[in-house]
Amino acid sequence: FAHGARGQVYRYYVSAPLQQGQCRDPRDDTIRRVPATVIEARLAQVLGRLLPSSNADPLARVDRIEVYAEQLHILLAAPLLVPIRARLAADECAVIDEADPSRLRLSVPMRLSLRSGRVSIVGSEPDASPGVQRDPALIKALRAAHAMVREGSDLPYIEAAPATTYARRILRLAFLAPELQAAILEGRQPRGLTVSAILATAPPLLWSEQSASFGA
Repeated sequence: FAHGARGQVYRYYVSAPLQQGQCRDPRDDTIRRVPATVIEARLAQVLGRLLPSSNADPLARVDRIEVYAEQLHILLAAPLLVPIRARLAADECAVIDEADPSRLRLSVPMRLSLRSGRVSIVGSEPDASPGVQRDPALIKALRAAHAMVREGSDLPYIEAAPATTYARRILRLAFLAPELQAAILEGRQPRGLTVSAILATAPPLLWSEQSASFGA
C-alpha cells in the first residue's frame, strides 16, 4: 500500500521482482503492479454475473489471479465450470486448467488504462457499425492459430504438434472456411463462433457445413 498526500491509503498487488527491487529491462512490458480496488471490483462484477445464485463473497472463491496485458485469468474450483460456461460472454473463456485439473481457468478481457493519474478498466467495445461485434479474444486466437501454421509448396502444415491442449484446439481456427475467418476479423462472425465454442467442439471439416454448426 501507499499513502497519498492527504493520508489516503492506496492498495496494490505487486510482483515479487518489483518488491525485491530487481532491475527492469526497458523492453520488458510485464505488468508489475495493479491497483487492488480496480482488480477486486472487476472480479466481483464478473463472478457476480457468472455465479449469481451464490451468497458467498465472490472473491472468496478465487484460488489465483494472473494479470496479462489484455486479459485477466481467474482460477477457481473445477466443479464451477458447468454453471459458469452457461453464462459466459462472447469474449470470455472457461476451461479446465492443464497444470491443475482440480481448477478451472476463466479468462476475461481486461486492459488497464492510466489517465490523469487514474486507473480504469478498458474492456472490449462493440464496433459502432450496425451488425458488427468484433471479438478481441477470437481475433487474437485466430492470429495465434495462423502463427503455428507454415505454408508448404502444396498444402499448409505445422512443424510439430502444439505443446498444450489449448493450443491444439485453437489451431482449428486456422482451418476454418476463408469466409468465416474474414468474418471474424470484420466482427461479423456467427453468434455461436466463440473461443469457448472452438475449445469445446471441433468444427466440421467441410467448409460448407461450418457456418451452420455455429448457428449461422
